[in-house]
Amino acid sequence: QADHSKPTPLLTEDGGGPATEFRTSSAVLAASTAVQSVLQGCDAYYATADPKQQQQQQQQQQQHRQQGIVAQTTSLAALEEAAARQPDAKGVVFDRGAAGHPVAADMARWVRGQDETRESFAYEQLLLATLRPPPPGVPVSGLDDVRAACARVTSALPAGAFRDAMRADAEALSALLLRLVCPDYAPWLTLQVDIIGHNACSRWHQDNYVGRAMITYVGPSTWLVDDRSVRYDQFQATQGTPSAVSDPRIVPDYESIHMPPPNAVVLIKGRLWPGIRGGVGITHKAPNMRTDARGDPVIKRLMLKVDLAVQRPGV
Repeated sequence: QADHSKPTPLLTEDGGGPATEFRTSSAVLAASTAVQSVLQGCDAYYATADPKQQQQQQQQQQQHRQQGIVAQTTSLAALEEAAARQPDAKGVVFDRGAAGHPVAADMARWVRGQDETRESFAYEQLLLATLRPPPPGVPVSGLDDVRAACARVTSALPAGAFRDAMRADAEALSALLLRLVCPDYAPWLTLQVDIIGHNACSRWHQDNYVGRAMITYVGPSTWLVDDRSVRYDQFQATQGTPSAVSDPRIVPDYESIHMPPPNAVVLIKGRLWPGIRGGVGITHKAPNMRTDARGDPVIKRLMLKVDLAVQRPGV
């Protein structure tokens, strides 16, 4: 029987120690600076381009849009490599093992006794770079502050291996994102622990921020699809319809859906990820949930989410 008396570092790089090193490469910084220049030039381009140029631009975006994929990897290091060096990898998944989380049974028992959170069960938000003008009353956080936020966001979880494991994961996911995207470009870091039943994004969509790294410990993980499986014209055509109607019209081929198992690390690139293909992030949604006779979910999901954003979320 496994010894859970000590913290278990679950995110490791090919059997090494916890992947919690914080660093930002000059290449990432240069790429982020270049992206900002491109974004600043967009308005000027569309103000001067003739209709033929605009049509060509839209055709190029549509072509690139169809190239995005969900990459499958076998380690956290490989996930980071794919996210950094494969422009077509709009989503990246690292399956941490079919056996699931070492304390999955403890997590499932705890979640069964919890109410679904309409907001987050726990929430932390940090500013990681100096803004001009700075938001009033919001200090610029350093790496020690990030680690402290990871401890706070998991502090209400049961003590022991359960809490320690999720804290280590929060640190690892935060470090991963900060290695991939320069905080000067995406200065807002948000950490959330959620208990989800009905309250989820059940419609296919793309995110409007930079990116998200997440782990679903209990229940099914977020579903993702390659760009070529998406009928983009159906987003507008099905606006306002129930997800049961819109889902098969937006993604007609159910077999094309990537359904990561519990305990997998999932990286989602949003619209503002530096260099995102086609101007849209990966298409994804909350999984379809089995319900009982009363319409309640048979199982609630326990999730850890770490987001990077250009603008302050919720403001």
